[in-house]
Amino acid sequence: MIPDHGKVERRGAGRPRSIPPEFFDTILQLYKTGLGYRSITTHLRGVGVSTTFSAVRRLIKGQGAYAGPSD
Repeated sequence: MIPDHGKVERRGAGRPRSIPPEFFDTILQLYKTGLGYRSITTHLRGVGVSTTFSAVRRLIKGQGAYAGPSD
């Protein structure tokens, strides 16, 4: 018999977002001060946000933080 451990929470479909929206303005401000994508990524990791430099680059280039492949 399988034990019942209560209700299981499910996450939404797809990959979780790597950059929380509250950091978007911070990223753009850091970029305007002269930091590069990798430096911004290192800064974000220092405050507990695990992300990649390519996600930062997409956000800065205006492609959206979570843009998928274009059709």
